[in-house]
Amino acid sequence: MSTFTPRRGVNLFVPWRGSGSWRCLWWWVWVFGVTVGSADPWMSTEACPSSCSCSSTRISCVDPEGGITAFPVLQSEAEMENITDIYIANQSSFSSINDKDLHYYKNLRNLTVTNSRLTYVSKLAFLDNIKLQYLNLKDNNLSSLNWRPFKHLNISYLTLSGNPLHCSCENMWIKLWLGEEADIQDLRCIEDGGARKLLSRLNLPNCVLPTATLSPPKVTIMEGDNVQLTCTTAGVPSPELIWDMSLFTNYVIETSGQISVLRLSNLSSSDHNSKISCIAENIVGDRETSLLLDILFPPKITKLSDAISDHHWCIPFSVSGNPQPELQWYRNDVEVTEGQYIMTMIHDITEREYHGCLQLDSPTHINNGRYRLVAKNRYGTDKKEVDAHFMGEPWGKGFGTEPYYYAVSTQQYTRSKTTEYMAQHRGVWLDQSCTKARDREPQVVRVAKNCTLIKVLLRQNNIPQVEVKRSHSNNYLSKSKKVIGEKLEDKNTFLLFNTNRPSVTRTAQKAIDRNSHLLSPLCVTVILKCLLPFSPQASYVIKTYCSL
Repeated sequence: MSTFTPRRGVNLFVPWRGSGSWRCLWWWVWVFGVTVGSADPWMSTEACPSSCSCSSTRISCVDPEGGITAFPVLQSEAEMENITDIYIANQSSFSSINDKDLHYYKNLRNLTVTNSRLTYVSKLAFLDNIKLQYLNLKDNNLSSLNWRPFKHLNISYLTLSGNPLHCSCENMWIKLWLGEEADIQDLRCIEDGGARKLLSRLNLPNCVLPTATLSPPKVTIMEGDNVQLTCTTAGVPSPELIWDMSLFTNYVIETSGQISVLRLSNLSSSDHNSKISCIAENIVGDRETSLLLDILFPPKITKLSDAISDHHWCIPFSVSGNPQPELQWYRNDVEVTEGQYIMTMIHDITEREYHGCLQLDSPTHINNGRYRLVAKNRYGTDKKEVDAHFMGEPWGKGFGTEPYYYAVSTQQYTRSKTTEYMAQHRGVWLDQSCTKARDREPQVVRVAKNCTLIKVLLRQNNIPQVEVKRSHSNNYLSKSKKVIGEKLEDKNTFLLFNTNRPSVTRTAQKAIDRNSHLLSPLCVTVILKCLLPFSPQASYVIKTYCSL
């Protein structure tokens, strides 16, 4: 339904109903506010008329001497946009509110024009004042007032008492809109003979609010098909019938009297979820009926872009289709199994498209490859591919075929050996504390501050290596083999933290016999992304450590 819809017996000004004391209190607050002003200092500008006072948020013109004929125009648009209240009274030359008079007062909320000679309000008077809520046009010379200036507004208070309104069909909407509030305001109209009567008692023949009916009320149809919609209107005077829509599909309209037919041919999927409205308008008001086109069509991948790195790695895509397509990813022709570290995320849904990412958490070179997205619904399938490169191989082989896990060396490094080994790998230093036979738990490997931890793999004896998972703990493993604030479980635990971001802790737990690591080496493979002072690009380093 449209924003403005007068209804018989319905009062749209409920907050102001009630006892006279409440209305008096509101009036006192309003008059006090506009007369005394706010805490803002009054502006003194050449653009503010001498009979007015202008502050940063309010204009007040109450002096009848040297009066105004129109709303003041301040020195800049910015000043006028800051105005929220305008109060005009006692202006004998102020007779109209025209199309552009309030164009720059876009934040206007309260408007009073009272005890002046206002006789005309344009249909477009408040087109740019969508925030207007309070409108006081009391004690002027208005004989009629059209409903169209208020159609798009959310007016919560309107007073019109003290105007010589005619008892005409053009003013019937005021009765329908105000309802009981018309009596509270003692709002009266003047009959042809000059007698005055309460507006709430106005009953006129041939003055009926219009209606509109759209059939069929719902449309679900295949892309490329044709459809016909019929709108039927009624009302007195006979309403004007208006179709309101914005479509890619070709259409024709045939109207005869109060019946209009809209014919759409070769429906475009671009019009899925588009709104089609039929509006009936006459002097009493308007009615609107509408529907959303439900167009069925096969999937179409409108975008599949290169991987980008943000908080996570993301392969962006956009897909359309109705019903919503099912999505499946493939890497190098192998179906991608989604889980905690790789998943499809839909971030935004519009009328016709779904926008999202294939999200990867800390991918390495083993995730490099050609990614294919397949979108499918019961009307068809679409697919697109993109190459994704997340990390260069540590051995510089480019896009070679590799095992899913890194091969773990069984070489045992002493502290001096480790220092020598690290020095050979482009100056990346790690401080390693090896697990010894007398230790009950493994200790700590510290990552150099110029490196970021990418992945950790753990292996012991003949048990397959496993990836170290994230831990929510922000604690450190001290030399006393206790974790501050955390209790070690009876499992083999390896903790590694980044000294550059100490809040990041990664934990791997392997459910093996607690004492088995005392009899065989415990090996840990660490994959790092390092920024080196002598290289403009990040280097990826793989290190393997085994207990003595």
